[in-house]
Amino acid sequence: MGFIFSPIVFLILFWLALSGHYTTLLLILGAASCFWVLMISRRMGINAHEGKPIHLVSWRIVPYWIWLIKEILLSTWAVSRMILSPGSSVRPQLAKIPANNMSDLSKVTYANSITLTPGTLTIEADGDELEIHTLRADMLEPLKRGEMADRVRKIERGHNREQ
Repeated sequence: MGFIFSPIVFLILFWLALSGHYTTLLLILGAASCFWVLMISRRMGINAHEGKPIHLVSWRIVPYWIWLIKEILLSTWAVSRMILSPGSSVRPQLAKIPANNMSDLSKVTYANSITLTPGTLTIEADGDELEIHTLRADMLEPLKRGEMADRVRKIERGHNREQ
């Protein structure tokens, strides 16, 4: 029952938050649409454990969000200084970094977190590697050290313990 209940509740709440219209007809059509999407995805077999987004509401992800927002702000400041300074020090770099010992959902979270951070962009995810573009070589160092990857793995480990 939880297999159907948690995603349908998440989808309905998400739809309500985005819609902003609460007439009877739209509420019925929205709920029916959410149910229909769930049934189609279940029939397609894509409702695996990782496809249930309700676990992302876990309190374990909050420290990661706070840390990521801090990193985004610091990177925004650094990129702004780099761009606005005379004799810009932009020297684009490409590199592959490991993303091993992660589920598919964690790899997506990791790749998106890299892309959200100004000055870095995930170009390709191939197996256990991510191809990253940065504005400067020194922007690759924190990714090579693996702090962000370790934080993403910590979220996943915390989730796996809850089951």
